[in-house]
Amino acid sequence: MTIKLMVFLKVEIGTSRVVINKLQQIPEVKQISYITGEYDIMFTLETNRTKQLYQKFVNDIDAILEIKESSSHLIIQEWNHSDQDN
Repeated sequence: MTIKLMVFLKVEIGTSRVVINKLQQIPEVKQISYITGEYDIMFTLETNRTKQLYQKFVNDIDAILEIKESSSHLIIQEWNHSDQDN
């Protein structure tokens, strides 16, 4: 079973491109968006196990020093345009 997270980041001013480049090097990061509002960057992360999820954060994401704050949200259900009444 795939575990999916939406992760929102606040980054140091002027470092968005640096953070995006570092996130692009992590295979489990599937989509990265530069956004407006309270957070600067949003990405989705997919793993197969919670231990792998933990290791990605501790070893890769937490190591990005330009990140000031993060907020992670577990995706528990997704729908596509073509899905009806699911």
